[in-house]
Amino acid sequence: MTTAESCPRETESNTDTVFSDPTQNVTLKEMILGNTAETASGFLCIMCGSIVKSKRAVHMHVRDQHFAPNLKYLCPMCKKVYKNKNSFSKHISLNHRDLKGLNLDAYIVRHDDFTFDLKQE
Repeated sequence: MTTAESCPRETESNTDTVFSDPTQNVTLKEMILGNTAETASGFLCIMCGSIVKSKRAVHMHVRDQHFAPNLKYLCPMCKKVYKNKNSFSKHISLNHRDLKGLNLDAYIVRHDDFTFDLKQE
């Protein structure tokens, strides 16, 4: 893909499809909510004990560190690979403004599926 017109701009996210557990019929959002808790000092990741200041940060932590460590995001324009959705989103907003509204989850790739060396950000 070399132009913004060839990139999907779906409004519906496929994150739940990618991360859902079909054996338990549980979505990613439900898995994240079930593994976090609010405490007096911040928000706790029940899986590893990490405490962060915001609810958003703990949700990103659980998603990226515990449920998707082998999933990366591949930029359709410059072919760089990003380790999490937040870094990919930041890259798109800073470098490819014409892709505003891009469905980021459409560009998830499995890290162990790479057959060529890509620069990772």
